[in-house]
Amino acid sequence: MMTVFRSRWSKPSVGFVKLNIDAAFDPNSGKAGLGRVFCDHDRYCLGAFTKFIVSASSPQHSELLAVLEGVRWARVHHLLPLVVETDCQVLVQAVQSGSMDYSSIGFLLSDLRDSLRLAFNARLIFVKREANAVAHALAQMLCLIKWIQVFLL
Repeated sequence: MMTVFRSRWSKPSVGFVKLNIDAAFDPNSGKAGLGRVFCDHDRYCLGAFTKFIVSASSPQHSELLAVLEGVRWARVHHLLPLVVETDCQVLVQAVQSGSMDYSSIGFLLSDLRDSLRLAFNARLIFVKREANAVAHALAQMLCLIKWIQVFLL
């Protein structure tokens, strides 16, 4: 699987849905804000979601939770086929390696691999933060104000 390094957001291929993910993590409290944005090939926003996490162990854990929940949500609501973009390169590499992970979040990595496979082999791609600006802003905002909000369009 090829890793893409883009500095600007680009629309998905015709027929695909793009899910941009980001998480903001506060190491002092362990709290995190998750931001997720779904768009189609016409650049139409299908939904933007935020979630506040009370207890996360790391930025990678926060990002993993955001991706896992986003992929599950896409499957339930038939937003497939799916391309997932994140600015967490460590997470993309961990998922793509396919090796067994015995860390505290290893079981979640396994769940994420399964969810991506069940989402018609959704692709997880690393992009620079500039290509993930909306999801990044949602996550940062939520980490600051600490509340849960769902926006549906």
